[in-house]
Amino acid sequence: MGIWFVTLICKKPIFEKFKACELTVLIIYGQLSELIVELTSTFSNAWEYIEYWWNPTLFLFNGHNITLMPQLIWLAAPIVFYFIALRLKF
Repeated sequence: MGIWFVTLICKKPIFEKFKACELTVLIIYGQLSELIVELTSTFSNAWEYIEYWWNPTLFLFNGHNITLMPQLIWLAAPIVFYFIALRLKF
């Protein structure tokens, strides 16, 4: 789905060479989708991440912790994906 947003927003051709627009779209998509999934799960009392010293709480939502580590993972994942896609000429 994130790739779809890249094709919609950024100039063609995509994933040919480094473009800040492509990477930015992937990072924003990753951050927003992770946050929406986590907020939805805590809103419905389905699950929540446990706060540890290495996974501090960013804020409370519906009385549940929204933590830092999932956001950091979804910050790193699009960056790794993007550079792999560039290397493979996706």
